[in-house]
Amino acid sequence: MKIGLGLPIDDPAALLSWAQRADTGPFTTLGLLDRLVFDNPEPLVTLACLAGATSRVRVQTEVLIAPVHRTALLAKQAATLDRLAGGRFTLGIGVGGREDDCLAAGIDVPPPRPPARRADGRPAQDVVRRAVRRRGRTDRTRARDTRRPRSALRRLRPRRDRAGRQVR
Repeated sequence: MKIGLGLPIDDPAALLSWAQRADTGPFTTLGLLDRLVFDNPEPLVTLACLAGATSRVRVQTEVLIAPVHRTALLAKQAATLDRLAGGRFTLGIGVGGREDDCLAAGIDVPPPRPPARRADGRPAQDVVRRAVRRRGRTDRTRARDTRRPRSALRRLRPRRDRAGRQVR
């Protein structure tokens, strides 16, 4: 199993020692988040420094907010970092969408996204709510569940009758 380590951002001076200890330990990757308005170090510059101080562990952005960076410059920076790190860099990007980051970058705030849906068309939050409700069961119900173990995924799957129709 590969285990990555999300680095703490509250003490940038300690990042170098964290990286060096992780390089000698069981970790395979060091990650750093990207937020424009947080008091965190800029991830690409910091990861370049950490890659230079390590020899084995990979470095990656924990979802770099692509829209707040200029595309051509970001591509050049990522390619340079990967090259200087000896191919140990992974660029994790996302679309962001936090209003404070967009305003600070001078870009338009994206419209709200529609709720996530499962493959069967049901809203994903219904599945989460159902799973959370199950945690609130009585001790008697939990005892019955432990006598007849079923995986969480199986419990969340819609039940079907013999004809294959979904039943509630």
